[in-house]
Amino acid sequence: MPDGRGRLTLVLPGYASGVDAVAGAGVTPTLQRLLARAQWTDDTRSTGESLLEVFGIAAASSLAALLARVDLGRSEDGWLRADPVHYIADARRVMLMAPKSDDVTTAEADAFLDELRARLPEFTWQRGGDARRWYARMPLVDATPALGPAWLHGRSLTPFFPQDPAHRRWRQTMTETQMVMHDAAVNRAREARGALPLNALWIWGAGCTPTVTPTRCVLAIGDDPLLHGAAMTVGVTCVEAAEASAVAAALARGEVVVVAGAPSDARDDARADVITAANAFAGLAWQMLGAGDIDTIELVGERLRGRVTRAARWRWWRTRAPGVFDDPHAVRTVP
Repeated sequence: MPDGRGRLTLVLPGYASGVDAVAGAGVTPTLQRLLARAQWTDDTRSTGESLLEVFGIAAASSLAALLARVDLGRSEDGWLRADPVHYIADARRVMLMAPKSDDVTTAEADAFLDELRARLPEFTWQRGGDARRWYARMPLVDATPALGPAWLHGRSLTPFFPQDPAHRRWRQTMTETQMVMHDAAVNRAREARGALPLNALWIWGAGCTPTVTPTRCVLAIGDDPLLHGAAMTVGVTCVEAAEASAVAAALARGEVVVVAGAPSDARDDARADVITAANAFAGLAWQMLGAGDIDTIELVGERLRGRVTRAARWRWWRTRAPGVFDDPHAVRTVP
């Protein structure tokens, strides 16, 4: 790559192979042009794995630890996510239902956590910035599922409930916390107002202590918590938005990574959020490509990689993109 020009990486959570459906998809002509002019190849990585790679963070690193850095301002080892959920059980399966953004109040979350502290004092409990994001430090629980409630919402837990010996302590802790949540007084108040009881926790996000290798990234842009946590871990500046001049200045020094939307925040309409954010940044990216501020834009989808060069701008005959914006919380591989 020529001197003075860095690489711009645009991460598109949920963008996956599929029939191109432009009409009604909410994609602007500029974003459609960017997607269509790219040279795409298949990849083995999810957008989350690719994001960690940009920062030189090992894929096996604890997601909960990265999220706790930005959500709690804590950097100690051992944090896990322990998010409140509702289980629906019948004779054949147990289904997980994740609460919506307005379904848990801060007061309710704090009341639940007080009860957990009283009955399970061997664990350390803390609430994140959202009333649905809870954290815990649990001795001996060092293996958990990697997917959080947003990815498992409405699904049978059978394929995602590990039964191997490594997860034995996790299974025991899940049972202990379920008993506390099921008996919690605040659930009676929830049921009285017609809300689903939060009768269980979903404990997830364990992994190794984040280890890092050198990164060329000098600026991160977006409001996804995992992006901010990863950037904090390696000491890279992370902002929710940036002017063109700031992006150009950063590109002169190295790589800039942008994450469209905030799927790690478990927003209720994450797909629309991703499209809105991608639309907003596509215009700036296309403009900077034409002005020569960058030579290449890397597009990162779900097991898809695209590359747009300055020369590719003139491939006007390419109008169809190779994929669609799907639910960023879709489970594309079952463990």
